[in-house]
Amino acid sequence: MSENHENEGVCPIIEEHRRKETASVLFWPAVVDLFPSFEEREGLVNALGDEVNSIPSDVIPYGTLSYRQLFFVYQSRWDADEEMYFMNIDLAVGCVEVGHVLDNFDDISIEEKLFSNETVH
Repeated sequence: MSENHENEGVCPIIEEHRRKETASVLFWPAVVDLFPSFEEREGLVNALGDEVNSIPSDVIPYGTLSYRQLFFVYQSRWDADEEMYFMNIDLAVGCVEVGHVLDNFDDISIEEKLFSNETVH
């Protein structure tokens, strides 16, 4: 019997989930801890599938998903050769506010922009 590479705790796991298309999904340990059964993870994959289908791109290098009042980060890409999605799902453990967009940014003087404590994106 093989042991996990950490020899303790939960390892990331990779499973195939099927909707319209097959997805090979890597779940990080925090996700496996919260959703220990395949059926529970399947609900998360279905929610993520809906999210990915709403984005008109074959590659999503970084995305976020709110599911069951939890916040997840993910990556996704469609592989046409294998006819499969490859996804990577982890639990977001914290959020940091880096700033906000000002409504009246064009009306602010250069001095105010340079010496303001506001972070503009």
